[in-house]
Amino acid sequence: AVRKELNENPVLEEFHETAEDDAAKNNAKTSNEVQSTEAPAPDTTDPRKQDEFDWESYVESQNRPAPSSAGNSDEIMNYELIINTVASLGVILSVFFLAYQINKNTTAVKANYSDSLNTTNMEFLRQLIENPELGELMERAVDSWEDMNEDDKRTSNYMLIQLFRHWENMYYQHKLSVLDKRLWSSHLNTMTGYFHHKGTQEWWKRRRMAFAKDFRDFLEKIEKPDKIYPTIKDLTNQTSAKAE
Repeated sequence: AVRKELNENPVLEEFHETAEDDAAKNNAKTSNEVQSTEAPAPDTTDPRKQDEFDWESYVESQNRPAPSSAGNSDEIMNYELIINTVASLGVILSVFFLAYQINKNTTAVKANYSDSLNTTNMEFLRQLIENPELGELMERAVDSWEDMNEDDKRTSNYMLIQLFRHWENMYYQHKLSVLDKRLWSSHLNTMTGYFHHKGTQEWWKRRRMAFAKDFRDFLEKIEKPDKIYPTIKDLTNQTSAKAE
């Protein structure tokens, strides 16, 4: 019906078209304002935006060598060389000082043992001097241990153990290079001489297991000397024979 009225009345149709145009313009304006208001903020993380960063310049700036400091580097190297040299000299001096101390201590140990050795020898001889019967008993034991009675065997056994313990200690000190070679040589002559006497051999066969194996082997491998170390009895007999 409205369309019929518009067709029959041109003025109304013209007014209607004008109203429609105004409404369309208002709608378009409103739509543009809404779009401009609700438009999202640009995405800064968009890869296309990142591509715009000048990566080539950044990489060049990172790889650019630091300013030359050759003078400072040489000075540092010189200081390090001096420090290392001083440290090396300190180590060398410490080694020499340690060697000196070891040598000094070794000399002191040898001297102390020599004193101890002399003291032990004197104590053993003192008991024989102060008790002549013990000296005579030792002579008989070395000459023929089997011919002694039980009491004499018992006493001479203790004395021989004391003597051989002393020699065993000397043997180990010699192996440790504590005992002076010259002292060892002189005591070895006495040790060898008494060891190969008839009575000493008889006693040794029964008491050898009381001593360390290497000391036993050492004594038993010593060759019997052409002339056995004389006892006091031997010396007395020799003196008597010369007097006659």
